[in-house]
Amino acid sequence: MNPKRSVLDRIISILLIPVGAAFTLSSSFLIPVSFRPYYYLHCFLLDIPGKSGYSYEDIKAGYDAVMDFIWLGRPFSTGPFPHSEEGASHFADCVPLFWLVLIVFLVTGAFLLAYLICSKKGWIKPLRFGPFSGIDIGSFALWTLVLVVGIWALVDFDGLFVAFHHMFFPGKENWQFDGSTDPIIYALPETFFACCAGFVLTMSLLIGGGFLTHTLITNAKRKKAHPRPKQDPPV
Repeated sequence: MNPKRSVLDRIISILLIPVGAAFTLSSSFLIPVSFRPYYYLHCFLLDIPGKSGYSYEDIKAGYDAVMDFIWLGRPFSTGPFPHSEEGASHFADCVPLFWLVLIVFLVTGAFLLAYLICSKKGWIKPLRFGPFSGIDIGSFALWTLVLVVGIWALVDFDGLFVAFHHMFFPGKENWQFDGSTDPIIYALPETFFACCAGFVLTMSLLIGGGFLTHTLITNAKRKKAHPRPKQDPPV
């Protein structure tokens, strides 16, 4: 056995655990934070225009202006809505987080694609953890996190919402919007963020389940192609 090959295989096997979890989580986040029709649909599902008192056109224009600032680097604006310096600073704080989601998705996705190609070619042979791959182990760990966060959200979503902001915006209070100075907050109600959280948790379960299903199918095919030899009964 080539010792260098063995070390490389072990390293890749261990890396697959966090990479699989990070890919699953980042891909689950990517749609709510970047796919604008997701928000447009929820405008109607949650009746945001009716509950906020603003027209759909104004709400859409405000949301699009914020997304243009985050993703396209345009000057900050909330469209037809006025905004405060505090409100603008919070959206500026969101920019690196949104881009981090995209970067993690691209990097981990490229890693998994390279792993798939190399393993198919036989260039690497990552170790397995019993019948499971490192990606599966990462999915199991992520499912545990999803279960904890999901229960927390059902019991106390407000507490989860506050804890999330304290974690990702430490020392900041500018995420606590005042509707009189930053009415864009009425276009982004807490119920929308609850739907985003539910989407992320559900997608994490589905993507992780997809990885696990692929492993189970692969294991079944391997057993079928290489069945264990039958042992002769003892005399």
